[in-house]
Amino acid sequence: MDLQGGCETDEALAKWAVGDLLSENLEEFSLHVESCPQCQARLAEMEVQTDDFVQSLTMISLADLSKAEAEMEIASKAGTVAFVCPMPANPPKDFYQATLNPPCLLGPYEVRGLIGRGGMGEVYEAKHLRLDRSVALKVIRGYRLDDPTSHDHFLKEMSNAGKLDHPNLVRAYDAWEADNCLYLVFELLEGKSLQLLFGQEKNQTLNDVMDAMVGICAGLLHLHNLNLIHCDIKPSNVMKLSDGTIKLFDFGLATGAKPGKYPKRLGAGTKGYMAPEQEKGDGAIGPLSDIFSLGCVLKFMLKGVNAKCREESKSTELRDWESLAERMTKTDPRERPQTVAAVCAELEKRKRGKIPGWSWQKGSWVAALALLLLGTGLVFGPLLVRPFRDALGPNEKNPPGTALLPKEGNGEAKEDPLERGTPSKNSSHEKVKSEARKPFVMKMVTIPAGSFEMGASVGDDAPQENEFPTRKITFAKPFQMGTFEVTVGQFTEFVEATGYKTFAETSGSGGWKASTSSSWGTQNRDYNWSSPGYEIAPTLPVTMVTYKDANAFCAWLSKRDGQKFRLPTEAEWEYACRADTTSIFPFPIEDRDSYCWSLRNVKETVYPRPVGIRQPNPWGLYDMTGNVREWCHDWYNENAYKQSYETAPNGPPLGSLRIYRGGCFMDLDLFLRSSHRSYIPPDQVLNNQGFRVLKE
Repeated sequence: MDLQGGCETDEALAKWAVGDLLSENLEEFSLHVESCPQCQARLAEMEVQTDDFVQSLTMISLADLSKAEAEMEIASKAGTVAFVCPMPANPPKDFYQATLNPPCLLGPYEVRGLIGRGGMGEVYEAKHLRLDRSVALKVIRGYRLDDPTSHDHFLKEMSNAGKLDHPNLVRAYDAWEADNCLYLVFELLEGKSLQLLFGQEKNQTLNDVMDAMVGICAGLLHLHNLNLIHCDIKPSNVMKLSDGTIKLFDFGLATGAKPGKYPKRLGAGTKGYMAPEQEKGDGAIGPLSDIFSLGCVLKFMLKGVNAKCREESKSTELRDWESLAERMTKTDPRERPQTVAAVCAELEKRKRGKIPGWSWQKGSWVAALALLLLGTGLVFGPLLVRPFRDALGPNEKNPPGTALLPKEGNGEAKEDPLERGTPSKNSSHEKVKSEARKPFVMKMVTIPAGSFEMGASVGDDAPQENEFPTRKITFAKPFQMGTFEVTVGQFTEFVEATGYKTFAETSGSGGWKASTSSSWGTQNRDYNWSSPGYEIAPTLPVTMVTYKDANAFCAWLSKRDGQKFRLPTEAEWEYACRADTTSIFPFPIEDRDSYCWSLRNVKETVYPRPVGIRQPNPWGLYDMTGNVREWCHDWYNENAYKQSYETAPNGPPLGSLRIYRGGCFMDLDLFLRSSHRSYIPPDQVLNNQGFRVLKE
């Protein structure tokens, strides 16, 4: 201890004042200062240079502490609620000022409370007053409301969210503006984020790592197929729901581009998860950027695997996982796996390796991985599907291969509505071709002239925003609508006559097989109209046809028959579907199963049934609701009904999505309503999507 006349030196006093004095006699030093008037006087005159930590402590007020407490409460919810983003490095003064003041109303929503906030947006729990549905409602942060860039980003997020419908991506329900406030409405997620599961709880296994990777990859495949790049994949943007489903969300930074023409953008993303080309702006942002971010997430998860699992796992297997993460996060994009499909192939290798801790007997994620890989064409071999006859029940009079029509009460097969023979054993495209020799006659029903109220029905407790306002539409002349949906047999004749190749056959992407919960259940590059993931027959409605494919059929039929055939507009479709009814459904709801195929009666056997075997609507049209969804002529616009029908009888002049109507075999009541409007990209290939024709 340095002494100055029995007292401490100025340097020692200064260090002691800020807690930096290191001395074996610190206690003696402190006692001396506390009892020495001279040292105390010198300290009072001394300008002590406090360190940064002390300075930061002296700047904290009670208001700061309250704000920090509120922020910590929000951060604690980050693991159970979506859309929480990191704080900006230097938050503005009004950063903590909420945009909304719940409880309050915003459009048709009752806003109940703040869930979380990020650098750009805030998310509230809300309830749709008419639908009685709890939702997550996202708005722009208050301090960004006047920022045109934030406004444009939010509009782009609204546009991107509307294109997505996949079980591993959060679903958007609504997007609108009320009280000068833009808002975006999502499903309200119940679960925990990967940030919480692997970063705080740290009780996860390698099985959980695989679950997360499979789910994220499935969602990314859908995004990339739509030419969208997420640009902000990180643990806090992925949730594991209570049922085990993995959900990727927050599309605020998502960017769209054509393959090979990806944009450059600097610094938009989250540090630690952005690819170098994204952070530095020195390269194009594309699918490889998302793969880098996913690799960072994988690294994060591997660090959060519980100690017991690490001990039980072989070091070589863990190194394999770490090696995959390293390759996904290479600085040079050319050295990373080049597609999400390639990452899926790596996951398949690990599945075969049976890393300890993985629950092979459960089979849920294993099946998901296998189907995901089949969708990319990386696993070869026959795809086993339950034959259609299994659902209808073969018997002695209807052996396998001929039981493709339902049975009457006496057990006899019902008459073929198209007057075609039923397929023989081992039905296939070749067998359909051999049977479809006699030119078909397209059966039509004359739809009378008249008027109807288009849009949400009176008394409907589940109307959608795009079904308003209702409007009266008059058809001065009758027209003819196809009695049935266009069938496999009819489409076969078209293909044989023209050599036409559908989009699914030429794109190399194939199509999507529906599950009980999503139109995008499984993708396979070999799926197309003649191989849709279930056994085909001439009387089944044709599926996996795009809007262009359907129009090509109409053009061929028009030329063959010398009459004008086309797709119906959605006004014509709804008029024909309602058939002079004003109720929610074109049939008595208690007799629903007598009129349509839906998830209520197909159960787990999710594929279409032969046309014309349920009851027709009052005008003699079969399967207008259920069985398969039907393309309409119109572009989709959520505000289409605000324009008079007379000014745009064929719908909006431009758009990016096409209308389909009618619901399908995997839908429930909401989609079976006469007024329900749905939309998808015109080149989407789904095995629940078909069409019927209109003749002018």
